[in-house]
Amino acid sequence: MNHRILFVYILILIIFGCESADIIKTGTYEFSRISRVEMGFRYVFQGVRGINCSAKSLILNSDSSFVYTKYPFIITGKWEYKRDSLFLLTEECRWVNDSLKMKYPPDKTPRLTVQPEVFKVKDNYLIRFLPININKRIIEKLKFIAP
Repeated sequence: MNHRILFVYILILIIFGCESADIIKTGTYEFSRISRVEMGFRYVFQGVRGINCSAKSLILNSDSSFVYTKYPFIITGKWEYKRDSLFLLTEECRWVNDSLKMKYPPDKTPRLTVQPEVFKVKDNYLIRFLPININKRIIEKLKFIAP
């Protein structure tokens, strides 16, 4: 067998073998706690200072719509998956229940954002980092529960 043909076959195997196996799964994702060991590693190597506990669940539907419950709001819209990232494009943002309108001042009412919320897809998890200060970030981690 010619060495060039063998080299091409090996190169093709390497290229297809290195593709990411992470795909987006439609269904329900719920808040996932982070162990102290993982939190320690993330603190040292990624500057993560805590976790975001307000995100309770994310439902990705097969028609590219989503419902994201993030206390005290419910966010709905369309989602897109590109490479290894999930983009949530907000169409509506409202209170979880109407009684919260009385509790919070009018300037805290839900607002639509132009920027999509972006999660990295890693196995059965959706992960994103949120800045809280100049060099401080918190992590939001959602785990795939059911289709």
